[in-house]
Amino acid sequence: VLSLALAVLMAAVGETIGLWYLVRRLSVPPEYLSSALVCYHFGVFLAAVSAVSVPFSALMLSGERMSFFLVVGALESAAAIAAALVAKMRGVNGVEVFAGVLAAGGGLSLIVHIVCCRAVFPGVRLRLSCPAARLREAATFLSWGALSSVGNAVKYKGASLVVNGFAGVAFNATWDVAIKAWQYLHGFCADFMQAFSPVLFKAWGAGERRRVASVAAWTTFASFLIAAVPSAVVFAFAPELVRVWLGEVAPPQVAAFVRCSVVNLVFDAASNPLTTTILASGRVALYHSVACSLSVLGFAVAWLLLASGFPAWTSMAAVAATNGLALVYRALHVWFILSRNSFGESTAT
Repeated sequence: VLSLALAVLMAAVGETIGLWYLVRRLSVPPEYLSSALVCYHFGVFLAAVSAVSVPFSALMLSGERMSFFLVVGALESAAAIAAALVAKMRGVNGVEVFAGVLAAGGGLSLIVHIVCCRAVFPGVRLRLSCPAARLREAATFLSWGALSSVGNAVKYKGASLVVNGFAGVAFNATWDVAIKAWQYLHGFCADFMQAFSPVLFKAWGAGERRRVASVAAWTTFASFLIAAVPSAVVFAFAPELVRVWLGEVAPPQVAAFVRCSVVNLVFDAASNPLTTTILASGRVALYHSVACSLSVLGFAVAWLLLASGFPAWTSMAAVAATNGLALVYRALHVWFILSRNSFGESTAT
């Protein structure tokens, strides 16, 4: 019920305030506005569908049905590949078709979620009523989680708008590529952690302090390596890659922008397992409050730097620096909850 309400809210806000901002505030060339609107509507639909899918994913995860996520991941990858192939066909608007196929893939993924949950858990049914105590507990977790999501949106989307307003086309394109890379790597690391989430949650519930610490430590190290190895290559050869991508006309600061973006990717990837460990404790209020504050701080510093005349790459440096601070905070938070005498007790605070 809460996920459905969130999906409706996201769609309502996206199709009103978001649409107004796209048309009235963003600098979209007139010849591209119609395509931008089509892609935007597909994006809103995909976001709403993703919100509705969350409880079904959680149910399958609680049952440790990891083969389900393999199938869903394969379907989503196939949709992305199909979208890329169809977008290259002559006589079609590649951007619109790409967004449409991805949206259709999201709808198909939701259908698979529902069908599989009904098959694996036949006793589970969707009800529009819920016990008040459970509803309050779920609403508490959802509201704190939404706070972090808002902070991330402000940090990345807000900083993107700032770059759009203060920098040139090359930096806008580089920022878009950096965000896409972050999304894919973040999704990969999240899928990687998804396989170990049941282990962490069960170990926490059983009070197995050493097991929780061990899983959190090695998954953090593994996520760091997954991101660090390709990022090191990009960091070392950033000027060459920029020249291949944008040609000799690329501003010299774009390479620094790219280097800051890959550092940001590494910090974010290493944070995923720590975040999962914190969420397993159930004590989320402090964590989400600090995480949101750091995200907003990243956006604020990026805006102040560009508004003060600093180079465009400093905006990404600000985002990366606050992500580094967030990584340190998460590590300290995990150390603190593992050292408490009340280890193993979960509350929604």
